[in-house]
Amino acid sequence: MQISGSNLLYSAGQEEFDVFTGGSSTTFNSINIAPYDIPAPWFDGGNRVFYSLNYEPGTGSVFAVNPDGTGNTLLSANEAYQGGMTSDGTYVYWTRSYPGLYAIRRVPVGGGTVETLANAGVEPRGIVLVGNTLYWAAHGDDAIYAMPAAGGTPVAVVTAVGGPEQVVTDGHTVFFANDAGVIRRYDPATQNTTPVYIALAPYYTLAADHAHVYGVHPTGEVDEITFGGGGLSTLANVPGAFGLTVDDTYVYIGSQTSGDVWRCIH
Repeated sequence: MQISGSNLLYSAGQEEFDVFTGGSSTTFNSINIAPYDIPAPWFDGGNRVFYSLNYEPGTGSVFAVNPDGTGNTLLSANEAYQGGMTSDGTYVYWTRSYPGLYAIRRVPVGGGTVETLANAGVEPRGIVLVGNTLYWAAHGDDAIYAMPAAGGTPVAVVTAVGGPEQVVTDGHTVFFANDAGVIRRYDPATQNTTPVYIALAPYYTLAADHAHVYGVHPTGEVDEITFGGGGLSTLANVPGAFGLTVDDTYVYIGSQTSGDVWRCIH
């Protein structure tokens, strides 16, 4: 789930990828397996959004689309276990987490040659771009890796962190959560890693703004965690909560149980 301008982008149940414009929703792609991940949209006139469908080897696909549902374009087919996605306006990048094919992949935003930039470690998951550097979680290596977006040799910048999954950024630092529910913050400027919060269970999904990290628990609890030791506030309890995103006023939460999209003030 992501905010794109005035639109809210989300997966509906297990078959659709929709756009909500405040009064109604429009389906602009549908398949028998839900969209696995929707990256932060790339804004540049065309206002394109990148997303993936399906998951099994040889059937996974990466698409670009306008938020109003027009211009849906297949960028890459024959993918496998696509994980997190991000874009720098020139390329869209994603992790491939299929055993034996672990990789960082990219394709030009307008379509073209699909490239494998590097081996991504074991079980790569979420990925973000900070400046000109890609950061991603390698769940099986218990590590966070970094690599120039132009390509190069991946370097483990954080190690021994117990199965990292989700990775998000506030534009300057990298936040990640592991299987034990520990949220940490990595600062590329200082190369320091500090704990932000220790939860009782892992978070399904994370989001971040300039002052907080937001997380969804398996229980449906939606938490707001303030940087710098400000503590945790529970904003809502949403049955079946999974995906979430945030704008300046609201946190939006998608429910796998009801198919509804909820929001609450943060």
